[in-house]
Amino acid sequence: IISGGKDSTIRFWDILSGLCIKTISSHLGEVTSVESNKAGTLLLSSSKDNSNRLWDLRMQKPMRRFKGHQNTSKNFIRTVFGPNEQLIIGGSEDSKLYIWDVETEFVV
Repeated sequence: IISGGKDSTIRFWDILSGLCIKTISSHLGEVTSVESNKAGTLLLSSSKDNSNRLWDLRMQKPMRRFKGHQNTSKNFIRTVFGPNEQLIIGGSEDSKLYIWDVETEFVV
């Protein structure tokens, strides 16, 4: 199980013991959502630091950072993989959806 927290961390939990087995951090604000791809090799995280990050789970390091609006009073709430995992879709508190191309990191 993978969770995001108010302490800006992403935690990996052992299902049997219930213990945290790994903690990673890179966000500067509360992590509001996490989602892995179907293969379990990539992780998306969104945060109240107004960014979404794509992580390589094997290396446990961020690969890309996706930014949307520049209004720092609004935050990303949820991010998911789009069709065929070629797009990333993020919703924010400003009621807008942002769609990025995974390879170019550009909003489409």
